[in-house]
Amino acid sequence: MEISLKAYGKINLGLDVVRRREDGYHEVKMIMQTVDLWDELTFCDVTTDEIVITSDSSELPDVKDNIIYKACRMMKDIYGIDKGVHVTVDKHIPVAAGMAGGSADAAAALKAMNMLFGLNLSDEQLMEHGVKLGADVPFDSKYSLITKNRHVSATPFFYLNLRYHFYIIYPAHSTTVEVLPPPSYLL
Repeated sequence: MEISLKAYGKINLGLDVVRRREDGYHEVKMIMQTVDLWDELTFCDVTTDEIVITSDSSELPDVKDNIIYKACRMMKDIYGIDKGVHVTVDKHIPVAAGMAGGSADAAAALKAMNMLFGLNLSDEQLMEHGVKLGADVPFDSKYSLITKNRHVSATPFFYLNLRYHFYIIYPAHSTTVEVLPPPSYLL
């Protein structure tokens, strides 16, 4: 079976780092909006027990460091899936530009694994898996959300249907880890 999905990027309309939680992560409140820019991912189940990712972009991390790989591996491990998956990524969302391209791709991987292997998981269950991979992973919608607490709760806010918009992408890369380091890097 083959499944193709669009993984939409997003922008933060508002970001408030509220505090550092007891577990070391940051409590954040964000207002996020999807944008009309996406990566296209094609997933194909294979009989061999492997996860293979190919892309037109040389900027994607090595396979085992790639969040798409991590999403597929997590689903295989949790649900005992013994088949593999080949993923082709047609990359359009700039890498490390704050537009959640990797997170959107991981969300698409969770959805694809759900469909490819007949897991019948609800959107809520997919969101719970997504938050394990990253705070932006559960955000997958065509409207704005106000989110808090690593996306455990997400509230639809409004939909911006802007006729014209443009993006200014600073040429330097900034990963989430550099901007909001995980607990192991905190003092």
